[in-house]
Amino acid sequence: MAGSDLAVALDRHVQEGLGICDLKDGIFGKRLEDLSHDQLRSLADEITARGLNTHCLSTSLGDHDLALGRECWRQVNSEILDHVLSAAEILKPALIRVIAAKDTSRPQGGAQNMNRVLAQHPWVPAAYDEIIGHINAAGFDVVVENEAHDCIITSPEDVRDLFATLKPGHRVSYTWDVQNMWQMGTLPSREVLDKLLPLLGMLHLKGGRAGSDGTLKDASSLADASWPVADIVRAAIESGRVEVICINPSHGTRAAGFDDWAVARDDLRFIRAADQRVA
Repeated sequence: MAGSDLAVALDRHVQEGLGICDLKDGIFGKRLEDLSHDQLRSLADEITARGLNTHCLSTSLGDHDLALGRECWRQVNSEILDHVLSAAEILKPALIRVIAAKDTSRPQGGAQNMNRVLAQHPWVPAAYDEIIGHINAAGFDVVVENEAHDCIITSPEDVRDLFATLKPGHRVSYTWDVQNMWQMGTLPSREVLDKLLPLLGMLHLKGGRAGSDGTLKDASSLADASWPVADIVRAAIESGRVEVICINPSHGTRAAGFDDWAVARDDLRFIRAADQRVA
């Protein structure tokens, strides 16, 4: 979001008064989990030198098709997990992100139903328990996030039903990527937020303008979004459940000259104006 040049991106965090980082990709031209040990050390040094801290490692753990089958899905994610835990030992995040899986067998145009997912792929809860358990045992908390395409999470009910399958005692919460769930068929609203609050730990915000059918059409700032951004932000903070809000680049058709960083700065000012508790 803040740019592909690491030093520039981190300097922008400082300039905007931000104290924490969410690390994902575009770091030395790589995804977080593909960085070498030396690159991870350099990244940690760059972050520390600016007085910043790493809040979340936004990994691709879990972001694979259930159609791969249990053993293949598990092997792919086991290899990623090894790299992620090595990175976490160096970067010392508060959280590690795990993505809700894809399911390309999902009926297109229909609402997701977690009962169908679990009936077709009954191994999913144990697979997520394994990943979350390893991360917790290494000393890190987990956030599960929804993606925008073929994701097994399309609604608050899906989130609730997935979390209900996990073993009690995990240190795990949910990140609501508002625009992603919209793209999966659930329009952002206060009602959706209220249903998610018992499990919520973070918000991922992108703007977005709706077409005539209510689906996402155009990329936009939060100020120009077709959903009640300020109301959702205020209610999320008031709940005490959300301590961190992450601003992401908007999906959708982009107008000429659309600049991710310029929009991100406007978005930051917008949510700070919406609620004075936003640092």
